[in-house]
Amino acid sequence: MGSRAEPDRGVLISGPTPAEADAPVMEMTHGGLSRVAADRLAALTVCGARAASAVIHLAEGRHMRLIGGYNLAAGFEPMQQVPTSSTLAGLVLRTGFPLVIDDVEADDRVPADAPARAVGIRSYAGFPVRDPAGAIVGVCAVMDYRTRHWQPDELTAVDNGAQACTAFVAEQRAREAEHRQRRYLDTMLDSLDTGVAACAADGCLALVNRSLRERLGMPSEVTDLDKWANWLPITTPDGTRWTAPRCPCGER
Repeated sequence: MGSRAEPDRGVLISGPTPAEADAPVMEMTHGGLSRVAADRLAALTVCGARAASAVIHLAEGRHMRLIGGYNLAAGFEPMQQVPTSSTLAGLVLRTGFPLVIDDVEADDRVPADAPARAVGIRSYAGFPVRDPAGAIVGVCAVMDYRTRHWQPDELTAVDNGAQACTAFVAEQRAREAEHRQRRYLDTMLDSLDTGVAACAADGCLALVNRSLRERLGMPSEVTDLDKWANWLPITTPDGTRWTAPRCPCGER
């Protein structure tokens, strides 16, 4: 791991070495999957735990995506992604149990190169996020810049936040299933020798498969659905060829 020392704050991770390039990583800043609802949940968790900041990570393949956060440490920004094994959340994932740390600097469980050390985090409480089947798929955690003894009601707030994340997991799984189904259908339609065109419920053209493209001489770069109608033998009820730039929505 390439790194540079930070005085009194352990090691700041600056980038993976070639040997670690394929290791599971964790996002330290908001990525494309961040959602407003998850950010609000993180904010509520911070209030309930009376903490300084909160992060919510969910698994995406072998990696962990930051989908929600509140008042994230500025020092996380230059890190972007770090090996999951070096993080406190990684300990939660590895053990399957909540991780409560009153003093990051004095706790032997904290990795020497943990990002928390680099940005001055002194206390941490993280709970596993589970999917509807009970498998651990993420971590909901709060942090503070001072040592502290976490109170039962504060830990309950973090646990409640982790349990609420199950809804995000269910949504993510549904979206992934829909994406897989769509890819399967697209592949199947493109494998047919029969030309296929499909319209949406409003009558607008929604799909043209490979075979029909080839039969009509439709260039592959034509991807605007509204323009595809000009390449199809569409006529009005009186037999006149339709030449408008948009498909005749609502007409058959």
